[in-house]
Amino acid sequence: MPPPKSFFRRKLQPREIRWLIYLAVVLAVGAWRFMPRPWHSTLILETPHHKIFSTATRQQVEDTAHALERLYTAYSNRLGSVSGWTKAWPNIFPPAGSWPTNSPWAGSI
Repeated sequence: MPPPKSFFRRKLQPREIRWLIYLAVVLAVGAWRFMPRPWHSTLILETPHHKIFSTATRQQVEDTAHALERLYTAYSNRLGSVSGWTKAWPNIFPPAGSWPTNSPWAGSI
């Protein structure tokens, strides 16, 4: 009966085994670093214009929410005085019936 075949054709030298161990450690650290982890917020704070999910302390989240509300108010007041400013989102697409049925740049539809 022939001896069982090894995965490698020759016996690995200690230097090669050491490099394989280094490679395994680097791959393990890389996998640990870049693997997605579940994130659960410990605090949910709702303001009139924002909903904040956070793991920070309540005081930190309230300070951030206060700053966000002041920023929102400042920008909405500033942009509200601009002529033609509307708070509604503009419709950038024309109605469905107004699309061309044959366009020279798009070819025949």
